[in-house]
Amino acid sequence: MKTENKSVKRLEVGKDYINMDNNNVIVIDRVGDFDNKGFCEDLYKENLLCTNYKIWREATPEEVKERFEAHLIKRYGEDWKTMKIKEEHPSSSPYMIMYGVEISKKYGGWNVWNKNGLIYCEGVWAERLEEEEEKEEVNIRPSETQIGGSHYSDMAIQPIEFIHKNGLSFIQGNIIKYVCRYKAKGGIEDLQKAKHFIDLLIEFEDEN
Repeated sequence: MKTENKSVKRLEVGKDYINMDNNNVIVIDRVGDFDNKGFCEDLYKENLLCTNYKIWREATPEEVKERFEAHLIKRYGEDWKTMKIKEEHPSSSPYMIMYGVEISKKYGGWNVWNKNGLIYCEGVWAERLEEEEEKEEVNIRPSETQIGGSHYSDMAIQPIEFIHKNGLSFIQGNIIKYVCRYKAKGGIEDLQKAKHFIDLLIEFEDEN
């Protein structure tokens, strides 16, 4: 789309501008004369000057989006629209939830979402979750989880870990298990079970 190279009469805070002497430079969400965020070609900058109104014209939303897209590819890669995010963006909130890819000026400034959440807002870029980190995140050790409740996983040392590392027998293991969990699960019945296994252990020891 052809844009008329006509300078503005004054530079305003919050608007987006292109330098007419160097069309590679674009300022987004202008904050003042100094320390503006924007782009130089496909590079993101945080220290741009935007002072002399005679050499700046207002940028169109399409021009800003085009520059964002070029930088997103440079920063994250061609798959930036679907990449996973390492941590939720600090500016993310229920009011800023999107359900698709979008580059738009909302909530007071430019924001970028991909299919997994907010990836740019107020000068902060989300960090990509790399493939190795993703594998590590998914590969949770069985000893760190529990199926059905949390009466074991909430303990500093799970009974199964203590039993295994100390080479305890089946009966000894059940005594440990029921004594450890009785407050969080079975109450007196668990203590009765523990006592039953202790009685069994005494019986077998007497026979030997």
